[in-house]
Amino acid sequence: MRYRLSDAILAASSVFFMQCVSFLEHQPQMQSRRGKDHAQTLFELVQIPTMPQIRNILDNHCSKATIWRVMLSDSDPPLATDSS
Repeated sequence: MRYRLSDAILAASSVFFMQCVSFLEHQPQMQSRRGKDHAQTLFELVQIPTMPQIRNILDNHCSKATIWRVMLSDSDPPLATDSS
């Protein structure tokens, strides 16, 4: 599956911001019940990768400089492939 690099980075950041390890796990349930979720409204995530997918994408595709560049950029970053 392919994710925007910003989705992986923001998803990882959202767990720290919300101080809840299971934050991302609850978003699909909220999406199905309410038609929206906090990952979309607060962090503008298009797709929500799982924690193993986030680790795989960031470990294989990102340096610290790339992460900061994507977080501070207004443009859409490239898609990253989760090869797991």
